Amino acid sequence: MRLTLATVFVFMLSNMPAPLYAWWERSLRFDAATTSTLFSAYQVGVLLGLLMLGRIVDRVGWRISLSTAALSISVSSVGFALAADPLALGIARLCSGVSIGIYLSCGAAAITASRAAMGKLDGPAITTLAVSSGLCLGPLSTGLLIGLANVDPLWLFIGQAALLLSAAVLAWLSIPGRSAQRGRALTAAVPRMSELPVGLGSAAGIAVMTVTGAVCSIYLGVGSSFIQTQLGSGTSLQAGLLIGLVFASAFAGQMLCRSQSVPATAFWSLGLGMGAATFLVAAVLLTNVAFVFASAVFAGASQGTGQFAGVSAIRDATSPSRWRHGFGRGQAWAYGLSGALVLAVGWMSRLLDLPRSLVVWAAVCWVGLAVVAVVVVVRTKATKRREAVLARRSVKHYAECVTGSRMNP
Repeated sequence: MRLTLATVFVFMLSNMPAPLYAWWERSLRFDAATTSTLFSAYQVGVLLGLLMLGRIVDRVGWRISLSTAALSISVSSVGFALAADPLALGIARLCSGVSIGIYLSCGAAAITASRAAMGKLDGPAITTLAVSSGLCLGPLSTGLLIGLANVDPLWLFIGQAALLLSAAVLAWLSIPGRSAQRGRALTAAVPRMSELPVGLGSAAGIAVMTVTGAVCSIYLGVGSSFIQTQLGSGTSLQAGLLIGLVFASAFAGQMLCRSQSVPATAFWSLGLGMGAATFLVAAVLLTNVAFVFASAVFAGASQGTGQFAGVSAIRDATSPSRWRHGFGRGQAWAYGLSGALVLAVGWMSRLLDLPRSLVVWAAVCWVGLAVVAVVVVVRTKATKRREAVLARRSVKHYAECVTGSRMNP
């Protein structure tokens, strides 16, 4: 429970700067291309935390790694408060991304292992719900505090740094003892997942996570810039509501799909992603902010259910001792592609314009979602055929045993 609460805090506070991109554009005078670069700096940091620091995390243990990651985000909060140019913002965003990368792999593995050690298989659901709720509350809080209460951003980030200290304490207390510190005690108590149906498999699960994450990423990167510069109705409050709505929809989608099978959840996530891309094209063509928010609802639900399907597929296909590596690999693909697409849209807007760049992005996402849907169909049919073969072998083996017992009483 304490680790879940710490995860909510970390993702909430790390995502609080997202609605301020439009405000920084005005105050520091940079364009959507620079905004997309800042967002991509965060994604690069996530990749560093997921891939480059994996061995260090395994050596020092989950307890120290998670606590240090929370403290690192508090330092980046001070950087946001004192930033006077885009370079300083990029460095702060990079540092917070590294910490989030650690939580996406190490935190997810710790929650999943602790729940599995108790005989419960809801670790992926709890992990994704904690992440989505934190990502929802962060930008929503920023929008309300700055847009309605007129709180100075400086004090917002100072308060953020203070709250992250409590998250570091919660993370430290959640994994007591030296053996548990390295995660070995947790994973040793987990039954092997080979008894579970394989389902999608880790590769198909990672593909679902990647494309649905790419659909969602545009709202975190240049979404607020689009509704402000192109639709003329953007404020910090509206930007916070937009991003908050994305992850509130992710939370709702995860709750609704908890009883569904992993392949069914994957199909839902891909279909919702196609709806999100379609609504965004309609928003561009009709210059209607309502379609932007409708697209955000579909995109958030797509990302949330895609994360749930992907994490569940990785858990089912991977041994407990490899969960951190499996979750890290999946999130690396998802965040890597998301950062690349947002960066491409931002810089493409200098050649075309932002609306046309978003249409190109929507088309690319549509193609990616369709390709992954085909992969899921093929994988699901292959799994069903394998299950049928195993069932026939089991019946044949049972018949042979019964026949043998009758012949040899």
